[in-house]
Amino acid sequence: MIYLILIPLLPLLAFALIAPLTKLWKRKSAFIATAAIIASSIFSLMLFFEAVKKGGPIKDQDGSFWTANHHPITFNWSLPNWLPLGGSDSIDLSFSADGFTLMMLLVVTLVSVCVHIYSFGYMDYAGKYYQHEEKNLPRYYGYLSIFTAAMLIMVLANNLILAFIGWELMGLASYLLIGFWFDKESAAVAAKKAFLTTKVGDLSLFLGVLTLYGVTGTFDIPKILEFASSHDTNGIIGVAALLIFGGAMGKSAQFFLHVWLPDAMEGPTPASSLIHAATMVAAGVYLIARLHPIFSGDMASSVVSHIGAFTALFAACIAIARWDIKRVLAYSTISQLGFMVAGLGTGSVAAGIFHLFTHAFFKALLFQAAGSVIHGVHTNDMREMGNLKKYMPKTFMVFLVGTLALSGIPPFSGFFSKDEILLTAYYYGEHGDGWLPYIMLSVAAFFTAFYMFRVVYLTFFGKYRGHGHPHESPSIMTGPMIFLASMCLIPSFVGVPGKHGSWAALFIDPHPHHGLNLQVALTSTVLAVIAILLAKKMFLSKSNMPKIELGFFEEKNPVLWKALSKRLYVDEALQWSFVKPGAYLAEQVAWFDKNVIDGIVNRVAGFGDKMSSASAFIDKYIIDGIVNMFGSLTKAGHKFMKMYQTGFISGYLFMILIMLALILLTQGYWVS
Repeated sequence: MIYLILIPLLPLLAFALIAPLTKLWKRKSAFIATAAIIASSIFSLMLFFEAVKKGGPIKDQDGSFWTANHHPITFNWSLPNWLPLGGSDSIDLSFSADGFTLMMLLVVTLVSVCVHIYSFGYMDYAGKYYQHEEKNLPRYYGYLSIFTAAMLIMVLANNLILAFIGWELMGLASYLLIGFWFDKESAAVAAKKAFLTTKVGDLSLFLGVLTLYGVTGTFDIPKILEFASSHDTNGIIGVAALLIFGGAMGKSAQFFLHVWLPDAMEGPTPASSLIHAATMVAAGVYLIARLHPIFSGDMASSVVSHIGAFTALFAACIAIARWDIKRVLAYSTISQLGFMVAGLGTGSVAAGIFHLFTHAFFKALLFQAAGSVIHGVHTNDMREMGNLKKYMPKTFMVFLVGTLALSGIPPFSGFFSKDEILLTAYYYGEHGDGWLPYIMLSVAAFFTAFYMFRVVYLTFFGKYRGHGHPHESPSIMTGPMIFLASMCLIPSFVGVPGKHGSWAALFIDPHPHHGLNLQVALTSTVLAVIAILLAKKMFLSKSNMPKIELGFFEEKNPVLWKALSKRLYVDEALQWSFVKPGAYLAEQVAWFDKNVIDGIVNRVAGFGDKMSSASAFIDKYIIDGIVNMFGSLTKAGHKFMKMYQTGFISGYLFMILIMLALILLTQGYWVS
């Protein structure tokens, strides 16, 4: 179907159109990029509704619950022999879309549309604080376009080579967006950190792709999955799965490759919302889901589930101790990605992808609302905020909706998607695979509600502690936020679990799923409510209100606060374990190169120079001397002979006589 190629092609063409003409387009670039992504979103919606109509979940026999449609529709588009491999082998330029691919298309395109429109207002605001921002607009929208196109290529790719191309393009685009204000040292450093950290994962992914090719003999994803379904996934396929998971750890910020994501806040806030919600960080989760059969082995599933659950808990703890509103959301993203990865590791593609779907909307909403707050108060520090619900009522309402969704409060979408993951982890433990993921995820869910309502109370309640006059953002910014807020409720209707699972779960993965488990649902909800009340007591009650500026938490728990504020010393541990030893090794290699390798090269060069000088002397004074001597003798002979070339016959006869006389004398000498 032609729509499959048009969806990634349009933003790619927008980038190609904007990039070479940045001085000409200026603000027009915003309209070009936005029009392209709107068109892509329309095509995505058309495919989605076509798939729902022809192959979506259907009602069971008594009409009470949804059940899987065993003839789901898949869309395909292919250009054969796109990349010859030698002989008869080649790689096709092939795109494919099934249920959860279409869900991803909706996430990427709709969130990207909101980000593009929101950027109209935000970049105008940024222009007041950064010189010559108008001339940078084409660069900004060009980066957004290539970023979105790369994610769409990766999502639709039907073979691992094409997926890897999209994957790497995303890494490049994220580097450009994070370092967009490259004249700021912190932004330049953050961009390099993101690029290098994710490249560690990319190397692992590349090795995993090659390993899969070595085992299966193909890069085509359907053929790889077919091979995995009929072979043991605990052997070399399991090793390939773990290598691919290493790539996902980098892109989806799993412990310990998570360190780049909080620093990615240095980029423009709209770009942060796209990175954290629908594109780069979602790529790793999506890749695991797309290749899920190769992760079915005990080794791979155990590693994925435990790392995901630990990441969820670890990041949630650190988020408690952040004062920067964007960094709280950054660690929140890491934590929620951990939930998704744990859901996939415990065996449910539907749980992980549905949470990715819901998370994309409420996280994009929260980042845009945070950008609106920054727009209104000109600071990221929550200690300089307070009572903003009075000045920014629209922003407060949408931020509260996003917070309720993220905290897992019914009937918001996050409740259904997170509950699906907790339920999967619960059955994972019940079946004897270990209770640790469920326990860690439950505690992480508690901390999630706590730190998010800490943000709400510090930012929107109490007294205003900042400077200047807060103000609401313009409609061009609040409009996309209101749409995203509505998307925190609409998916709830398709996420309600039934006898065979929810509609969304069955659309993503047409296999029977677990129904509603009241024990798990009530436990997670009660934990969230307790966390909200605890945050209210600590950050909103009148007795504690004056201590917000001083840091109430620090006073009560100084050791714990210091550890959390230092991000549990993981960055320092990585510095001492890898970065500093790597830098020291680089310095030693540089010294060895300069003093040993260069010394040898320089000595060889010096010997060569002396040999060259000797050769030049011999050439100039001996070889050239001999040649010049013969030349001089020839020249002298020529001058001598010229004296006797008079042009008179008598002179020539005289010379002949002399020569004859000399010959006769010589002959006579030799005869005698």
